[in-house]
Amino acid sequence: MINGDGGKIILWSDEYTGFYGELFARGGVEGGNGGLIEASSKNNLQAFGSANASALVGKAGLWLLDPQNVSIINGGVGNLTD
Repeated sequence: MINGDGGKIILWSDEYTGFYGELFARGGVEGGNGGLIEASSKNNLQAFGSANASALVGKAGLWLLDPQNVSIINGGVGNLTD
């Protein structure tokens, strides 16, 4: 996409959401804001994949993780940027 905002991706369940892939809701390369990615579960959420809601020119998007309880476990090396 050249211009335009990223979209919405929503993964949700009552019992178990297992996410192991790659999700993209990026803004266009010449303009547009990043989108919204939500991974939620009422009981059990396992998010081992990656999500990208970035924007090269516009505002960055959001990756919302919404489980009932949270455990963050070191799973590898990543890059954090502003």
